[in-house]
Amino acid sequence: MMLGRVFAVAFLFMSLLNASDGQNPLKVFILAGQSNMEGQAEVATTWPVGCQTVCCEKNNPPTPANCCPVNHGSCGQNLCPHDPVQGPGNSSCYKNGTLAYQLRDPRTKAEFAECWDATHNNWTVLERVKIWFNEGIGKYAHGYNGHPLTNMSHSLCPKGYCPVTNGNTTIPCSTKEPFGGCGVWGNLSVGFGVGGDLNRIGPEYGFSFAIDPVLHEDVLILKFAHGGTTLCGDWRPPSSCVDNKTVPDGKVGHLYTNMVESVNWLLAPENLTHYFPEFAGRTAFDIAGFGWFQGWNDGCTQGCVDEYETNMVNLIKDLRKAFNNSKMAVSIPVSGFDGWGQHIPRRLGIINAQFNAANASLHPELGGHVIAEETRSFWRNISTDPSNQVYHFGHNAETYFLIGKAMGTGMLKMMNSTL
Repeated sequence: MMLGRVFAVAFLFMSLLNASDGQNPLKVFILAGQSNMEGQAEVATTWPVGCQTVCCEKNNPPTPANCCPVNHGSCGQNLCPHDPVQGPGNSSCYKNGTLAYQLRDPRTKAEFAECWDATHNNWTVLERVKIWFNEGIGKYAHGYNGHPLTNMSHSLCPKGYCPVTNGNTTIPCSTKEPFGGCGVWGNLSVGFGVGGDLNRIGPEYGFSFAIDPVLHEDVLILKFAHGGTTLCGDWRPPSSCVDNKTVPDGKVGHLYTNMVESVNWLLAPENLTHYFPEFAGRTAFDIAGFGWFQGWNDGCTQGCVDEYETNMVNLIKDLRKAFNNSKMAVSIPVSGFDGWGQHIPRRLGIINAQFNAANASLHPELGGHVIAEETRSFWRNISTDPSNQVYHFGHNAETYFLIGKAMGTGMLKMMNSTL
């Protein structure tokens, strides 16, 4: 599918924003970033089959060799994680740090109770929060209106790109579906993390639980995330193509262009109803906010760290112009890897740049409505997380949930700001 070029976006957006259908404009939130915005947090991962009762049994000898934490050394040296929270004798033993574990842990179960719908014995679905995400297997993941079809494999568009090659088999893009058939959409619940995996969540999850009870109206989240990408390159805004340091040819980042064009296309009424029939007749939109969660890859290169603040400010300015909203709220949870134990100058440089970009005194040209949230207190002990991937916050659902909630709370503050 060919989308219009960037220069046409502003004109079409002004038409959409100024249209009147007798209803309040539909609030739209754009969330973007790299792999942590994709969402790596695990929902309900268990220890291997056959080991659950041993791993959960507080006093049972840890004898099965295959019942050891796979991320923490050899089985001969690491005993099973006896877990008094879930044991003894449970039929399912969820890994510490998963969303399911938080519902059982006395320290967190009250906070996470809203995530579980006891009436339907399933994860809560926020009916007023609609979401579209560029990754996943299209309509087969969540249906056209949030109805899961769980018999389909998550293999068609696992990263939002097609064609997909699996061994010797190439699965082509759809010629009938928008975006080649990639993407997931529906009512907000679990399953909008990386690849549209039903066992993953990202910041969109906590974000939605923060904004829904306050706004109490239909909203639309458009989420764009691509792993391993940089603000200094892939997401580079147009205003950062002057005196360019890290991209010699000075091109606008292809993901910046794709995001702006895709938002424009998705909000055309005839396209929006393809994904959300319930929005038929809605022609007025308010691009109310932009959430940005990113920083790992820029933090790997000093040159990208040095210009991060400038690029972040330019990203905000350029998106506000593209979306015709000079006061669009912006919320930036900072890149808090390793928590308060982080001492690598490049990593701290990204955090400082994110805080500085949101500082109205340092950047009065933005006119306020920008906030950066501290996230380092949300870091959890990597040794007990579902994964040992530091750059993915250990796949810890509590961490991602709290980051998302902070982003949502910050967004609400900036929407109501008088600056």
